[in-house]
Amino acid sequence: MKRFLTTAATALVLSTAAYAEQHTAGVFAEPSADQSTQLFASDLLGKRIYASENAVEGYEAGDEGEWDDLGEVNDMVLNQDGSIKYVILGVGGFLGVGERDVAVNMTDLQIVRDGEDATDYFLVVTADRAMIENAPEFSRSEMTVEESMKSDEKVEMEESSTEMNAAATGAAAGTAGALATQGDANTTTETVEVQTENAETELEQAGNEVERETGEAMNSAERELEEAGNAVEQTGNELATETDQAMNSAERELEEAGNAVEQTGNELATETDQAMNSAERELEQTGNTMERELLVAPEIEREGFETVQIEDLTTDDLTGATVYGPDDENVGDIGELILGQDGKSIEKAIIDVGGFLGMGEHSVAVTFDELRILRSQDGGDMRVYINSSEEALESLPEYEK
Repeated sequence: MKRFLTTAATALVLSTAAYAEQHTAGVFAEPSADQSTQLFASDLLGKRIYASENAVEGYEAGDEGEWDDLGEVNDMVLNQDGSIKYVILGVGGFLGVGERDVAVNMTDLQIVRDGEDATDYFLVVTADRAMIENAPEFSRSEMTVEESMKSDEKVEMEESSTEMNAAATGAAAGTAGALATQGDANTTTETVEVQTENAETELEQAGNEVERETGEAMNSAERELEEAGNAVEQTGNELATETDQAMNSAERELEEAGNAVEQTGNELATETDQAMNSAERELEQTGNTMERELLVAPEIEREGFETVQIEDLTTDDLTGATVYGPDDENVGDIGELILGQDGKSIEKAIIDVGGFLGMGEHSVAVTFDELRILRSQDGGDMRVYINSSEEALESLPEYEK
């Protein structure tokens, strides 16, 4: 058994721990890659990912044949600390057509090694076919929009913070200047008071500016809310109109469906009458078979053959098959099959006895309880046996086709 290694994002060269260790030592670090626990991101790109319904507990040569090949790693999404958050997997499609991207958590990947080289490993995720087909598609555009919104909010907060900081800085500067002048014998008390008044004025102006911007933002939000309300009302009216139209259309379709059901009922009644008449004719035709004494299936064994049941065979397997007597005498062949009343199970076989090129044949209906069917173990040959000779079959009542 070869070595088995389960790892996650912490085992990669770009892991959080490695990133922090490098920055502790400085911008540039002395690399010390361990192939048994670390991977290169360049090797990870393009690597195949497999799915196993059960967690992989060990690996032996050929195990990958039982896994589903999902696709290959197209890209990776990193956190700001350098750790890998997702690997982007391209699944489905052919030659790149119809392929879609899905995101797989790096912590959910198992890295299964099958050799000593750094690139001798498989990427395995525990998932079944339904999970794979229902996985949400990864979209770069949605990720970009979300990041853009966060960036706009951040800019607005930074601008507001800058204004407040500027005011506070001016006040602090004025106060600090006033305190500094106390140690200067040439600075008067009037200068301190002036600087303090200037700082208070700047704070008041900054507060007024913030209040003005807050009011404008509230007014803008009220206008947008009013416009949204009007849009909702218009949409409601449109939906009401569409609902009325849909109901009228549904009533027409229901009426048409009722007419179709009535017509179908009449057709079914006609077909039922025809089927009953056909069943009566078939019952009359098979009456002779029910009256005669049934044969006992012969106990036949052949080397390399095994007995098969009718449920394991198809009509193609049986139609045209040669029928043999107990002494391997060719007594006829199966010309056709009769289905049961359920229309699915095979009830009887019609054996064509004698004749030449389809002329002068004597057709006999037998049940499958009277037959012994053998099939070679390689499935290439099949033999049907009946406990009767050709002459005895010709003496049985003929089946009228």
